[in-house]
Amino acid sequence: MKKMISLLIGLALIIPAFAQTTEGEAVLKTKLEAKQTGWTKGGVVNMNFSQAAFSTKWPSGGTNSMTVTSLVSVFANFSDGANVWDNNLDLGYGFSKIGSADLVKSDDKIDLTSKYGRQAFQAWYYAGLFNFKSQMTPTEVAGVKVSEFLSPGAMLFAVGMDYKPSDMLTAFISPITYKADMVMNDDFIPNDLNGDPLRDNIESQIGGYMRVLYKQPLMENINFESKLEAFSNYDSDPQNLYITWDNLLTMKVNQYVNANVSFNMINQPGMEVVYKEVLGIGLSYKF
Repeated sequence: MKKMISLLIGLALIIPAFAQTTEGEAVLKTKLEAKQTGWTKGGVVNMNFSQAAFSTKWPSGGTNSMTVTSLVSVFANFSDGANVWDNNLDLGYGFSKIGSADLVKSDDKIDLTSKYGRQAFQAWYYAGLFNFKSQMTPTEVAGVKVSEFLSPGAMLFAVGMDYKPSDMLTAFISPITYKADMVMNDDFIPNDLNGDPLRDNIESQIGGYMRVLYKQPLMENINFESKLEAFSNYDSDPQNLYITWDNLLTMKVNQYVNANVSFNMINQPGMEVVYKEVLGIGLSYKF
């Protein structure tokens, strides 16, 4: 409980800092809000490719490598002033090959979020949120399948308050959250010495949740986006704290070519903090 309280206090201090805008940002905010009447839909498709090849006598040495990553991010949002309904779907997939080794999957994700809010006062909304996460295809390590769709997977239902002063910032805080962690394939669940599974296919948790999404145009054709999610289980002592933090910096070269840098971090109970950083240059189409 102490961790969650500290997290919420920290969020209360961070939000006002994000909410401070320069005069230019205030103008942009007004323009964005003016467009938010009815439905707004769009998305972006990115595909990045990197490759390195070396001759056998290259003096500095090196190993041939190839990496391909792709991202599809679409949204459909509705607003009529009193009601706000945001829907986002992110799909990611990628693979890499180093030397003579087989292709290895480097990214595979499904992340769907739907959030509805009813205005309470000013930029605050009573809100409910649904989130679903999983992967698209099976993952193999050394020829052994270790994961697949819904194994693992997670669903989350939350009720709380949403702070949304503009399209550039939204901060959702929920003291009442249901989280279901799924491993639907029994082959991926370890057994004890008696052969009984050590966990159920679906494990339920009740806790607190927050989700902060911040978008900022840094300059012409350069944009930054950051998403922080945190869930704390009320039933455990000390509380288990799940944190994911995704950051993306995009730099547009022209209508179809862009460069981007992404940094992702995951912190789960019983695991070391893991992170991923990707620099890519490739094709992009925005609609």
